[in-house]
Amino acid sequence: MPLINLLSYAGLPDGDPDDLSISALLAERGIEIAVRDWRTLELNQSDNYSNDDTLYLLRSTWDYDSHYDQFMAFVDRVPGLINTAATVKWNADKSYLQHFDKAAPSLFVGRHLDDYNHFGLSVLEKGWKDIIVKPCVGLSTHGVKRFVDCNSEQSLYRAWEHARRLAESAPVMVQRFIESVETYRERSLIFIDGEFTHSVSKTAFQSMAPAGEAGEKAEVASEAEIDFAQGVMDRFMELGVGPCPVYARVDIVRDDDNGYFLLELELIEPSLFLSYSAKARQKLVDALSRKLIELSTHTIKD
Repeated sequence: MPLINLLSYAGLPDGDPDDLSISALLAERGIEIAVRDWRTLELNQSDNYSNDDTLYLLRSTWDYDSHYDQFMAFVDRVPGLINTAATVKWNADKSYLQHFDKAAPSLFVGRHLDDYNHFGLSVLEKGWKDIIVKPCVGLSTHGVKRFVDCNSEQSLYRAWEHARRLAESAPVMVQRFIESVETYRERSLIFIDGEFTHSVSKTAFQSMAPAGEAGEKAEVASEAEIDFAQGVMDRFMELGVGPCPVYARVDIVRDDDNGYFLLELELIEPSLFLSYSAKARQKLVDALSRKLIELSTHTIKD
């Protein structure tokens, strides 16, 4: 029987219930579904996972940033990985945002943070008063911290100290704090198989939790929001990273002129809020069914 492994992690051994909302539709097509801890697979399986009737769907792998090298090696070894390994590796480092003209204002400071003066001048030259310091490789709010009034020497020094600690394990980025995340809220527009299906709004500095349990709510996206998010997807395809993602989430926020900034293009393990959209569930099942056929004929490509 064809099988789709939903890859999760030890903290969510039964998977995210939202992801399991496609189980019945898959069963109607004779496709079995199972939840697997990606790290257990890594430890217990042989050198690869080749199987003509098995897909591996990255879902709640919410510890990969803590096991980054292991995860990168894992995705390279899995035929039938959704999304593809090339897409995952590109998307894992937030420096990809440099490829998008309308990304939220960001400064990629890397790992060389011994010089406080250089860090401070880089932020001050941007004219940013409130900033967010975060790791370039990370999930949810892990390592993310806001610093206010960075015209103040004391506040700017605290930001540098936090960045320096983060840089001991991963490259660091600084973003201007966008005030509209607290009013307009962050908006997530979901694309399945290249087509927009639905959207939600999220609270700022959201904790890691199953879909719908961290203050999200369904939103009707405006035409302008959809056009902006579609432009992000089009740009991804122009970059030639990989094929059209089976799933994608475009996280945006209002800019100062009532336009939009891209906060993140989520292509690895984002919550997709499938239970909010029958269309999204159906399209995902259609796409996975097609990928199983492609896998059986060895036509899936990175």
